[in-house]
Amino acid sequence: MTLEIEFLNHLPVLINDMREKIGRSRYPLLKMVAEQTTGLILYMQLDDKIKYSKEAEYVKSFLLELVNLLKDIGIPQKILVRDEESYSWLLEFCQLLPCSLEISEKLPVIDMTTNNFFSDL
Repeated sequence: MTLEIEFLNHLPVLINDMREKIGRSRYPLLKMVAEQTTGLILYMQLDDKIKYSKEAEYVKSFLLELVNLLKDIGIPQKILVRDEESYSWLLEFCQLLPCSLEISEKLPVIDMTTNNFFSDL
């Protein structure tokens, strides 16, 4: 099983619900896990980095969510991420599993899902 994971990139849509509280709109973070062979989205959540005082807290919360998901689906053979920053956050985690971790500029399932979802906005 190969998983595509996205958790550090902002979506190209503004959230206006906090404009009154913080004085500006912001872009949400997408947390998504997809299984590459079947094309299934196994986990998807929009999050707001403003809830976390440090990026490490945000990543820790995502890793806990990922652990819970892996309890249900099993340990993948490979995890694909889009960038060096995601890679560095997940490297030690993947070594503990163990599973391979690779950077891939394209994450086909996640890319197709986000393109389809946000093309109508």
